[in-house]
Amino acid sequence: MLHDIQPMPLVSVIINTYNSATYLGDAIRSVLSSDYQNFELIVWDNQSTDDTKNLVALFQDSRLQYIYAPRHTELGEARNLALDHVHGEYVGFCDADDMWGPQKISKQVAFFQTHPLTV
Repeated sequence: MLHDIQPMPLVSVIINTYNSATYLGDAIRSVLSSDYQNFELIVWDNQSTDDTKNLVALFQDSRLQYIYAPRHTELGEARNLALDHVHGEYVGFCDADDMWGPQKISKQVAFFQTHPLTV
């Protein structure tokens, strides 16, 4: 019996950062190490004055997009501004000092696909 194979939806992951270069590399690596491969990673730099830009440049991955904010904002507004750049069906926020487990995205996508929202 053949089962319908659902396509892997694109997941947009946003990391908002402000002077978080000390921890940001671990956060980026944790997302890039995901077993789920169909994602884009947007690093929204809220006008950091530390080494954030150079740190992000060390990651050579086509799924990663670095955006330097045009002005410094509060975190909520920064998240909303970053949302203007997503292309995914699902969106997740990873804080700059957080690390995601390798199955976080795949488990959440599987859950959303088996438990669709009804409006």
